[in-house]
Amino acid sequence: MVTLLTTGDPDESSQSAARQLMGRYTLEEAVQALAKNVEDIDAKEMLKDLKAKVLDGTVKAYAPAQVDISHTPVTVRSYYEEVEWDVLNKKWLTHFDAIGWRYPDPLDKLRPDWSYWNLDHLPLEDAISLSMDVTPEWTLFTKELGRKNVLHIQYQLVPRLKNALNWAESQNCTWRYDSVAHINSKSLIKLRPFISWIAVEQPDWTIPKPFRAMGIKDSSVVPHEGSLLSRDAWQTKARDYALHSMKGIPKLTLGEVCKLVHERFEQEQIKTSHGGGKALAEGSIKDALSGQGWFSRQKRLLNSK
Repeated sequence: MVTLLTTGDPDESSQSAARQLMGRYTLEEAVQALAKNVEDIDAKEMLKDLKAKVLDGTVKAYAPAQVDISHTPVTVRSYYEEVEWDVLNKKWLTHFDAIGWRYPDPLDKLRPDWSYWNLDHLPLEDAISLSMDVTPEWTLFTKELGRKNVLHIQYQLVPRLKNALNWAESQNCTWRYDSVAHINSKSLIKLRPFISWIAVEQPDWTIPKPFRAMGIKDSSVVPHEGSLLSRDAWQTKARDYALHSMKGIPKLTLGEVCKLVHERFEQEQIKTSHGGGKALAEGSIKDALSGQGWFSRQKRLLNSK
């Protein structure tokens, strides 16, 4: 767990905590966080190095509370300019081989409380949040999170909610309480049948393990019997599943698509017949999708439409 850095001044401490919840730090705060988590750090030298990286443009900085990246300071101040967590990780810490620690993703602070995993019923939009490994209470922190992080959450939440509402209109829906005419994002739903529906009908969704475990407990889940496939057969299936995911979300990276395909193979217990029935590693799937430029070619085709 990462503790938010604060100062002796209540107003200043509040501003510092709010910045870090958004994943932003002043240069001084960034070095303080680093020194707090990594031993034997020369804070003065690291601050000097970070200032130099901001000044030469290697590390992009913002003016306080601004989102315009065009801010190019002539003088870099340790207490004024703000830098984002992912920029610090990618553009600064990568220059230090001995430093393995990284600034945390601000959305990690929004992971659901364990008590949610014991619930049987939940409003639909809250169940969707849980499926993303985000607490349903995230809407209480939109101001502190900042526009960029809120948009990141909504980018995943809105399509999932739309899919769920469309399915809720089906006579085959097993997880709704309300009639089709009254179903909406606030409607109470049966959580375990809902998770089971995700496993069967929405295999492209990446969901957290505690959430998936709840669905397994649901007796209505029909487990896959599994398959032993030849190399050509599982590679063809992997590409079919990958293409389905890419059509749904064209911006997915190769790594993200491989993860989705791997999870689906695990769900369906698909294994390679080579070597007596081994489970397929994510790296093998990646090789199958990237081989002969297949993934790049499909990306170009989808982007051209």
